[in-house]
Amino acid sequence: MESRLARNISKLGFGKQQSSQSELEDDDIGPNPAQPRGPPSNVATSLARYFSKLGFHKQRTYTELKEDEIRLITLQPGKQDSVVRCDIEVVSIDSDIESAINYEALSYAWGNVRDTKTIMVSNLPFEATLNLELALRNLRHEHSTGKLWVDAICINQQDDKERNAQVKLMAHIYSQASRVLVWFGQMDPQSELAFDMVELSIRPSASTFVSVNREYFPYAPGKGSIEDILSKLDEDLNKASHDSLALQRRNHAIRLGYNLYDFSKDGHALNEAIIHTFTPRGRYDWWRRLWVVQEVLCARDVWFVCGSRLLALHDIARVLKGYAYYTSSSKTRSALVSCLDHVLQLEDLRVKYGLSWNSSPTKSLVHLIKLFEGRECSDARDKIYSLLNLSSFRFARIQPDYRKSTAEVFAVATRSIIAESGSLNSVVWMRCSQKILLRRSKVKCLPTWVPDFSTWSQAREEFMTEAQQDLYDASKRKIDPLIALDSSKGILVLRILAKFVDTIVSISGPTLEGSRREVTRSFTEREPQDLDNTIYVNGERGIDAYWRTLLKDLNTPPQANRALERLKKDDIARGQHMYYQWTGRHSNLQSIQGGMRLGHTPSSTSSLFLDHLRYYGSVENDCFVGTKNGYMGLVEGPVRIGDSIFVAHGSTVPLVLRPAHGNGGDVEGTGGRYSLICRAYVHGIMDGELSDKMKTPSWDARNVMIELI
Repeated sequence: MESRLARNISKLGFGKQQSSQSELEDDDIGPNPAQPRGPPSNVATSLARYFSKLGFHKQRTYTELKEDEIRLITLQPGKQDSVVRCDIEVVSIDSDIESAINYEALSYAWGNVRDTKTIMVSNLPFEATLNLELALRNLRHEHSTGKLWVDAICINQQDDKERNAQVKLMAHIYSQASRVLVWFGQMDPQSELAFDMVELSIRPSASTFVSVNREYFPYAPGKGSIEDILSKLDEDLNKASHDSLALQRRNHAIRLGYNLYDFSKDGHALNEAIIHTFTPRGRYDWWRRLWVVQEVLCARDVWFVCGSRLLALHDIARVLKGYAYYTSSSKTRSALVSCLDHVLQLEDLRVKYGLSWNSSPTKSLVHLIKLFEGRECSDARDKIYSLLNLSSFRFARIQPDYRKSTAEVFAVATRSIIAESGSLNSVVWMRCSQKILLRRSKVKCLPTWVPDFSTWSQAREEFMTEAQQDLYDASKRKIDPLIALDSSKGILVLRILAKFVDTIVSISGPTLEGSRREVTRSFTEREPQDLDNTIYVNGERGIDAYWRTLLKDLNTPPQANRALERLKKDDIARGQHMYYQWTGRHSNLQSIQGGMRLGHTPSSTSSLFLDHLRYYGSVENDCFVGTKNGYMGLVEGPVRIGDSIFVAHGSTVPLVLRPAHGNGGDVEGTGGRYSLICRAYVHGIMDGELSDKMKTPSWDARNVMIELI
């Protein structure tokens, strides 16, 4: 094994990226990693064209399955170069399947559906994708048969009704399999090196005695028991040695039971091999698929297959955790840990939940969408369907139906998320995060209140995080929305109760760029007139309402790892001092108490408020708005004069809505149809003040029914 490892490293070259492009082209069974993966944009058309090629479907019709039935294939024996042959049988997937049927389930990436190779299924030709054909060719035995469940063959892909029914059974199918076989693809020099490393690391040590020499450690403690070696290493660690960190990691590795081979000496080649084989950044498309999450989490046992070699997932995860820990370079270690999140995440979730994913799921659908945001589906609807078996509310509200459009599927999922949580927060955050990043949805006819789950990913910098939303409670009410389909125009509508707040009449955008003086001037010039002598809508001084609006009434934590919190009484006194000092309001400074509790000199205090603003990164791209009745707020845009601000039931923050003219939303503050534009911070209404009795006679606090389109 070690000689093969050395040969692989020498073939790769220290630090060499991978085999040349010409070497890999013939072996690359999937689409070019540099190109968009999966079928063309019109997925349904592409898949239909693919299945129309299947002679199997033309010559034979699948028999209709009962609710508790699935198909299995019996993979016939054959030599490496012979045609792949298998037979189909129908079985009942009842409670006795564990004792009645012993089968394995295949987890794989389809690959390019336009590149196929003929196999024989029940003596009829079947056009399998190249990746599937290779998987079956490598998995079959030369002298014995084996039972497998393979989605492309065992499900009639041309029958939407059957696809819908079988999707419901997927978790059960994978959980009842004796093991799940994950097919990567053909072995190449880098993946061979990565497999060698894992196999060598899990090789058990000889009894309790370990031989250690200078090949492994700078200081050779000689032979002896593990306890003796650890004792010697501890002595070495006490020495002022430049190798102490490496020794500490070896110490840790021994305690965890890892093999003593010092992989860090060939680190660069091994790092690349690991990333190439076991991460989404590498060669194998399997790591990028979303469907595989369910297939792995529901499985009893998971084995990875590459060419003719197999490794257990738990062994891979254990070794990679140790390797990432004790590799020599801290920079490399950080990069590896980041890259390996996918494999470690899957195994950690399996260890934590076991088979409970199938029997009693505990995660909400929106949590799962966030957890696996980086994974891909060739059919956008599978962003929802592939996670249903893992979600807590299962099929109570969502039934897999491939006859529905992507917009319909996403709308039903959104409505279900809202109903399950009793809140608009998650979906509003997801939808508005996409808008702030200026992502154009590729889903046709997607309503403004529905996130595009096919492209959604968490923004690293945004107007207001989901956690920040929870610091407010503008509505103080939960929601039970109704989704309706306007059959006359085909518009997906979300009906909700909301209170009209006001209409936007002014918009301005500050900047955090330029010198401190220029930034200060941009903020002071934007201040509404005569703020020092104005009383705000809620009764506080106008100038204080203004600077609290800029901070969204949040306090910057003293440590970066602490959560944000709302301003308290002492925080407000300090905030006043900072803003007055920053804007040169020296007369105001004399009128407040507690300013000197800041612990900062006057010269440094003037920059603290700007530091607070920069900490949030919020006002740099946001708009300051004023309303007809004097409210001040920050919005994440793009807003227009005339847009309406509402507080909707189930939303902790106000929403900016745009009336849909001609659909009942023309009159200010009335019901009707609106488009969701963005979230807002509106000072004075963020803690449910609108639910209390309003003292402003001109303000109408009635609930109105509105329809989001």
